[in-house]
Amino acid sequence: MWRKRLRHRIVYLSIRGFLQFINFIPRRTALSICDVLGRIAYHAARETRLRTISHLKLAYAGECPGLDAARMAVSVFRNLG
Repeated sequence: MWRKRLRHRIVYLSIRGFLQFINFIPRRTALSICDVLGRIAYHAARETRLRTISHLKLAYAGECPGLDAARMAVSVFRNLG
């Protein structure tokens, strides 16, 4: 139980530290870093990526083929990165 709590605390402090770092650097640089992180997350999070593509296909049923849904998913991850 304490290990889980410790792991959550470490993740929390890491994210908080990263956000403070992002606030100190120029906006353009921060956006570039977050863009790269979003691309990495797209390739690393297979299950989330497939779920995102599936949801985009449902939302835009008949309007976009599979390739467009995959491109939109990359944009989603880059935007959230």
